This record gives sequence, structure tokens and C-alpha cells, in this order.
Amino acid sequence: MKKGPLSNSDKEYIAENLKMSAEELSVELERSLKAVTAYRDSLTANKKTEVIKKPTDMDLYARNKEYGVVIMTENASSAADDKRKKEPKTMSHIRKLRSAIHRIKE
Repeated sequence: MKKGPLSNSDKEYIAENLKMSAEELSVELERSLKAVTAYRDSLTANKKTEVIKKPTDMDLYARNKEYGVVIMTENASSAADDKRKKEPKTMSHIRKLRSAIHRIKE
């Protein structure tokens, strides 16, 4: 049985064969079950903690980080137009305008 930390090739093999059990991996790699299990668990823990980022409206803008420039693309413009159409006017919006409207005759 090999001793010491897992080599990069061992780590790659474990990552490619996550469906295999830890016992099978330890036998094939001639490594201790404890080392293989620890590395295998760290890989699966990292995959669980990855958060799937939902696309936002800001992803539709073109950016050049070198010059600090952001440009609205056609897709961003149409998405903003669609969003604007879908939002209903709320009562709070109408209440704000009510004080600004003056009726001369009722």
C-alpha cells in the first residue's frame, strides 16, 4: 500500500470515478480507505455547496472591465421593455400622483 498524500493522478482518477465506492477506489489505487474517503467526501461537499447563479438583467449588458465600460445590448433593451410592461401600477403609485392632480371642475 502506498503512503503519503494522494498524487494529482490519484485525485483525477477519484474525481472521474465518483460512482465507484470508496473501497473499490482504495483497492485500485492501492491507497488507504481513509485517504480515499476523505478526498472523495471533499469533492462531493464542494459540488453540493456550489450555488447555481440565476441569470439577471445585468448579464445581458456588454462589459469591458479594462476601460470600465458598460453598454446596453439589444437583448437587454428588450428585456427591460418586457419587464416594464408586466409590472402593474400599484395603489401606492396612484396615491403619490393623487396629490399632484388638481381638478378644476368635478
